[in-house]
Amino acid sequence: MNELIKNLDNSKINDAPNFLKSFFFAIFSSTILFSGVISLADMAIKDGSAYDNSRWGMLGEAYQTINKSEGDSILFIGSSVSYFGIDGKCMEDNDPKGNNYWNLAIRGDMPYLRMLEIDHIIESGSKKIILEAGPNSFQNGIGSIEERLRWQIFSLYNSVDIKEMNDLILEEDKKYILDSEIQRLEFKQKSVGPAMNEIIRGIIIGDKKGTTGDGYLPEESSENWLNSLKKPPLSNRNSLTEQEWNGYIDRLAQSEFWIHSKGESLNRLAFNYMIEKFVAHDIEVILLSLPLHGELINAIPSNNWDNFNETRDYFAKQYTFIDLTWEKWSKDYFMDPIHLSSEGRQRICENLVSEINY
Repeated sequence: MNELIKNLDNSKINDAPNFLKSFFFAIFSSTILFSGVISLADMAIKDGSAYDNSRWGMLGEAYQTINKSEGDSILFIGSSVSYFGIDGKCMEDNDPKGNNYWNLAIRGDMPYLRMLEIDHIIESGSKKIILEAGPNSFQNGIGSIEERLRWQIFSLYNSVDIKEMNDLILEEDKKYILDSEIQRLEFKQKSVGPAMNEIIRGIIIGDKKGTTGDGYLPEESSENWLNSLKKPPLSNRNSLTEQEWNGYIDRLAQSEFWIHSKGESLNRLAFNYMIEKFVAHDIEVILLSLPLHGELINAIPSNNWDNFNETRDYFAKQYTFIDLTWEKWSKDYFMDPIHLSSEGRQRICENLVSEINY
């Protein structure tokens, strides 16, 4: 019996190194696997396939590209109105001064949501910044909680300092600004599910969501990178039927989206702050309101335009304000009542260069 116990004890001693080897190998393998999954999630976040709209993840690289470009740069900031309405490549072709034109508008944008980018915009080295200042720019709304995803993704890849603007950002929104490596890792972990779904979808279908369509940016090293920062990619869209057009107008006219806020809304305060920061860094600011179709203008109660007109008059006393809101353009120039078609974009291109370079 004693001999048997002795043999068992020796067996345990001899197996101990093997057990430790297996344990550490398992830990090492798990770490490698976890790291690989996180890397895949990171790629899917940045290319826009995990979450819609890759501009959020690649704006930092865009500002760096502008900074490295030769010659003076003119940068457009705004919502889908500017995204669809400005063709920077066309404007470059029509500018005898050889300026660079960049369109970094984002669909659904409003001044409050742009706050985290202010320092990066300044560091882009742009000589002029064209800020969209349409009737939708100063609405009361500041986007849904889902739109704070934009802040998470931007702060995932870019440093953000909110000390100066701390009082302008709602306390409940500050948790969406990732300011530590732990927060960034946690966000990537939460993104593994949607990221892997899109990666598998890409393998099966052969197309990743983040490679085509409105709002997406190609890889920085690709040949389409520069063009996409000047002339945002547009997916093919069918013309609206008369019924769809009228329904669109009815929805917009009844919503608060085009009701210009009176007083100091968060969007107005953020807008003021942006202008002050840009001017303090010797950047010329030009304000721009692009055309809306006349049927939409007429559908909105006339008194709703009073606040916009007052705001425009206020800013026009201090800055160049190009107000094209009331231009009477036919439907051929519009994709829908608020977004310009390719013909409208061309018309803006041909007329705006001289007004910007007065």
